[in-house]
Formats: sequence, structure tokens, C-alpha cells
Amino acid sequence: MNDTALAKMENLVWQEAVQAPAWVIRQARPQDAGLIHEMYSRLSADSLYYRYLRPYKPQLEEACQLASLDDDRGFALLAVINAKQPQVIGVAHYILSLEDLSVAEPAVVVEDDWQGYGIGKALMAALAQEAAGHGVTYFRSAIHSLNARALHMATHGPNPSKVHWEDGLMIVERRLHENLFTKSAV
Repeated sequence: MNDTALAKMENLVWQEAVQAPAWVIRQARPQDAGLIHEMYSRLSADSLYYRYLRPYKPQLEEACQLASLDDDRGFALLAVINAKQPQVIGVAHYILSLEDLSVAEPAVVVEDDWQGYGIGKALMAALAQEAAGHGVTYFRSAIHSLNARALHMATHGPNPSKVHWEDGLMIVERRLHENLFTKSAV
């Protein structure tokens, strides 16, 4: 590809990104279950595999449980396009550890077409802030060794407290504070 063609492509990509609908992050609500399930149906097999660490298709029941998380079990956030018909493009949540309520396992998934725009990082930052405000002091995550985006976020963010490899997964434990994933912390 010559330089002119590359410049035209970069300009097209930039225009497409600038013209993309605005999105916001907000807490999941029970009435969002259908929107969450619709997003799951748009995810690629790879995105689902990296999120669940196995071949899996989430059912509506799981979306209902996620949309109804309460502070006693965890918390869920959504990235939503602000359009006439709202569309969920990302989901982040944490589930509290049964052994230690100051530890939680976070999970983030962003719709394939929206990956690479900072939505996952923004969701994780908001989730960490919310968790820290509810007494969670550590996030413990298992990341697949081939999940390049998640590995990048885990290894280029604030220094994790502990990192080790287990059965092809990177296990990362991070101490939370309110600016864990903000620009000033990275």
C-alpha cells in the first residue's frame, strides 16, 4: 500500500471515529437485561472466549442476573450509546469473593466493533472507583495468555501487587485506589 492510499485510509478511519455516536458509562439496571443480552449476541467467538475463558454463549438469565447485581454481591456498569434506541456496547462488573469481601473479581467485555477506543479502560476505571468506594481493596483477575488487549491493560497500568501465570492464565492482583486506571495513574 502506498503512502497516499494509507493517508486516505487513516483519514477515513479518523472521520469514522469522529462521527461515531457518543457513549456514556452508567450503572446497569434490571431493565437493561435485554440490551446486555443483545450485546452478547453481537460478540465474536473470540471475545466470548476471552471473557469466559471457555467457549460460551451467555443466556438471557445471565444478563438478568448481571443487570440486577446489588452491592452485597457486586456491581455492574454499562457503556451505552446515547441514541434514540440505547445500545449497550460494553459491560463491566465485579463479583465479591466469598472468602474475603475486600477482594473482587472484575470482568470487562466490549463489543468487537468498539474495541480499541478506550471503552474497556474507561469501564475498568469507573468500576475500580466504584469498588473502592464500597470497601473493595483488591481486584483479582484471570487473563487468557492470548488476550492481547487485556494483557496490555494489566501490564501497562499501575503496578500490580502480584502477578503469576497459572494454566495459561495471567493472574493479576491489584490494590485499588480511586485513580487506579486514570491518565494520572498510568
